[in-house]
Amino acid sequence: FKREGIEIPFPIRNVYMRQAHDPKSPEAITVKVRKLEQVDFLAPLTEEERQTLAREMYETIYTRGETILKQGAGNDKLYLIDSGRVRIEYRPPSGGAKLLAELGPLDFFGEHTLLTGEPVSATVCALEDTELSVLSRESFQHFLKPNPAIVDQISRILAERTAQRAKVFETDAAEMEKRKTEKDLSAETERIKAGLRTRILKFFGLG
Repeated sequence: FKREGIEIPFPIRNVYMRQAHDPKSPEAITVKVRKLEQVDFLAPLTEEERQTLAREMYETIYTRGETILKQGAGNDKLYLIDSGRVRIEYRPPSGGAKLLAELGPLDFFGEHTLLTGEPVSATVCALEDTELSVLSRESFQHFLKPNPAIVDQISRILAERTAQRAKVFETDAAEMEKRKTEKDLSAETERIKAGLRTRILKFFGLG
């Protein structure tokens, strides 16, 4: 209800003192651009490209306990947390659940499935009422198609993060105890980058 702006008709009165604002105003766009500057894989974008994305960004709210993304489902959005907190939990085939992270303001999620079209790898739930800024896959198509070379930079940044987090998904105890050398990690990152680049290009029809 809250996300749709609908109030439950209890016998109380809610009074909101809120200044109306235009989401497309120069001031609002500047705020959104600053948010996008916190997203590491968007670092290769120019200021003009970030402004273009900012104009297509919108806000939404999820209430405490509500599922935002479900493991195994599809996703076509990038979520940036404005306020509140979310829990990211992975459920391996062997059963149980693993807490991957708890994220708060200035964090983001959904980028991998947004760019590759692959199923969501972990469930994301709101730990409290959470306000999010959202970008759709269509928004990314606008700057990826004329600039396919930027996919190399995006793939590298995502690959580095994926390689660092990969051990969280390991289900074999012996594998988790292995300590990779810096050279091994670098090779793994390059392998992941190449795979990501291929999937992103294919998914967006660029390769």
